[in-house]
Amino acid sequence: MRIGIDLDGTVCNTAEIVNQLAKEYAKRKKIDPNIIFNDEEVRDDFFSLYTKDIFTNVVIKDNVSEVLNRLKNKGHEIYVITARSSDLTSKKIDVLEPTNNWLNKHNIIVDKIITNSYGPTKASACLENNIELMIDDDLYNCQVIREVGINCLLFDDKNVYNESNRVTSWIEVEDYIEGK
Repeated sequence: MRIGIDLDGTVCNTAEIVNQLAKEYAKRKKIDPNIIFNDEEVRDDFFSLYTKDIFTNVVIKDNVSEVLNRLKNKGHEIYVITARSSDLTSKKIDVLEPTNNWLNKHNIIVDKIITNSYGPTKASACLENNIELMIDDDLYNCQVIREVGINCLLFDDKNVYNESNRVTSWIEVEDYIEGK
């Protein structure tokens, strides 16, 4: 089976490191942290400074590498399909290198990394790569992917959604794929 996986919020806890760095940035700049995400110029400066740190130091979710490695060993193909983009800021930032390094650091072997994919572009990437199952933490992405006929599991370890095809852990992902 070809399995697509999102990274931020699905494989790793990106919001935690972004919030931590936003507090540090706001303190250093003597601004309200909320301004960072509501002001385009400030947001651009923040992500120009911290994107590589975020993608390098983000914390992995429980059981991800073990589950993905078991799935790979059983012959499944793993495709990372992420919204991470080199166009996140006015400065071009290489997102592939820190992403690849992070995956290697956590012993996660993937067949392909596809960046700059959100909503319709993520659904198109799934179609173009013959993805049979996508795992994503974004409800909108799941809805758009399902609309093109691809099964999508909503990864919701924060218990935010009341959705069918929802999983709350990587063990549940594995159980779903293995038919348990």
